[in-house]
Amino acid sequence: MYPSEFYIQKGEVVEIFVTFTPKVEGLTQEKIILACDNLSSSTYILQGTGNMAELGIYGLDKMVFSSNNINSTDDIASTVSLQEPTEKQKGLKKIFFENACPGTIVSRILNIENLASVRVRFHWAISPTDTRTSGLTMDSNDNDFCFNISPANGYFEKSEIKQFTISYSARDPTPIYEYATLIIDDISLDSIRNPPESILRLRQNRIAKSEE
Repeated sequence: MYPSEFYIQKGEVVEIFVTFTPKVEGLTQEKIILACDNLSSSTYILQGTGNMAELGIYGLDKMVFSSNNINSTDDIASTVSLQEPTEKQKGLKKIFFENACPGTIVSRILNIENLASVRVRFHWAISPTDTRTSGLTMDSNDNDFCFNISPANGYFEKSEIKQFTISYSARDPTPIYEYATLIIDDISLDSIRNPPESILRLRQNRIAKSEE
């Protein structure tokens, strides 16, 4: 809170800037006392809510599922797989793109829900390899993929259900396997609920290299 000490004349207005950096999830309250030099005082309560970023699969095409935690998707091939799925997600482990003849484009709709009550910025990254095992970066500048996800980046408003169009552009009469990761931006990994083990390992590796 700034300024913590100030002078104010009769009829004047002063702006007090308050920042909130929660250390835990949930409601936090702090009491502050405004004390004046005439021995009078007033008590105020500052209140804020700490949120964990969390996204959930809401549905596929016209099917609606219960909200389940999702950290990323991978294995967009003739399929889209869920990384480290929960029991409820196993039914959506692979999504097949049928009738995908060379030269055609087949699309499916994936609905993802923001389970947090805060705005979340995101972007998709597509890779030709499984970043969970390859150790490669999830951010790829190569746009020559058979799969495309739209919108590729943007924001989830609080509690928003956002629709993503996953399009498969068939080139050859053979199965195609590519991998996609839904990445939450601008939020500390410690503030993301149940982050994938692959991302935690990547962070540990980067810390270890920086300490060498």
